[in-house]
Amino acid sequence: MSDRGVSSARAKVHINGKEAGWATGVGVDESINQIPIEVLGEIDAVAIEATGRSVSVTCDFVRIKGKSLMEMGIWPRGGTSEIVEAPPLTIELYDIITDQPIAKVEGCKGQNVSWRLDRGGIKTVNARFIGIRQYDESDS
Repeated sequence: MSDRGVSSARAKVHINGKEAGWATGVGVDESINQIPIEVLGEIDAVAIEATGRSVSVTCDFVRIKGKSLMEMGIWPRGGTSEIVEAPPLTIELYDIITDQPIAKVEGCKGQNVSWRLDRGGIKTVNARFIGIRQYDESDS
């Protein structure tokens, strides 16, 4: 695994094993829901228990020309049934220089995508996904 930070387009984004583009920024947020266990007659909670985990990932990346996210099966196209039945995705980040894994988020479904075509024909994408579990470089 890489022990160096990632800056600029130092990382590449793979979604379901397909190279989607070069990362210009990636954010992963993991939340573990914790609730207090309260008992009648006790003023203080007797414990705190986890009730769930949620993960979200936002990828800003320069898209590879000619590789549509829809054509690659990364973003669903079609009507209600195609979107509801879209298979979960695995998003992986790799260091471009060392080709070492940086992070992985499994069980992802698309939530939001936007893109921008800059002067010079560079197409950048911002995509947000909800996932089930994240792993960092220490998990490989």
